[in-house]
Amino acid sequence: MNKSLPLIAFATSLCFAAPVKIGFEGLIGYNVLSLGEDLGAGLVTGSPQAKPSFGLAIGPTLTVPVNVQFGLEGGVSFLYDRNSFENTIDAGILGSNLEEHTIDQVSVGLKIQPVFRISERFRVKAGYEWDMPIGGTSETKRTTTLLGLSTISTRTADIVWAPSKLSDVKTSDAAVLSTHNLIAGASYDILPNLAVTLQGKFALTGSQPSYKANGDLDGAASSSSNMMSHQIALGLKLGML
Repeated sequence: MNKSLPLIAFATSLCFAAPVKIGFEGLIGYNVLSLGEDLGAGLVTGSPQAKPSFGLAIGPTLTVPVNVQFGLEGGVSFLYDRNSFENTIDAGILGSNLEEHTIDQVSVGLKIQPVFRISERFRVKAGYEWDMPIGGTSETKRTTTLLGLSTISTRTADIVWAPSKLSDVKTSDAAVLSTHNLIAGASYDILPNLAVTLQGKFALTGSQPSYKANGDLDGAASSSSNMMSHQIALGLKLGML
């Protein structure tokens, strides 16, 4: 978080230093999940597999033109992501557990990125996005098969920003972290002030927290016990450099 604040402050200062162009962008994307082999496995090693997942992003943008070919763009996006995966835990001759996880998360994303004009209609951009969780639900459906008999149980939890103390996490909470992402994309004008956009988002950090033995937050869990959500998205943008 501390590393993100100077970038946001820098973008804000530029907005007062030059004329600002206001835009509005909407994206729909396919989420590519990177799953740790121990994610959701408890004390037994499982085999997590990603299921089809998607995300939506919509929000305003501000572009500060530096010259006719270059500008700096910042934006606020309201994000909705549905990420799903399943985890099979094999108990040998006794049976197995199938865990189906569905995470519906609402976040706010702050992004900043340089924009380069390649031709009259074509632009490319690359930068940084910080996604902060603000709500949602996490559901785990477990199918337990024991000696040929199956039982089904479901647990639902509210998504919350991971607190600094493990003791503050309620049993009805699913604590997650904010995530840092690299973003890159391109846009092509189809009409004046209307463009088709393509964006790739690569997560640098996972969303699952880890706590120390004394209960203090220790940051993101190890990669073997974490989930990272990358995304490829298409959309439309009104207003541009």
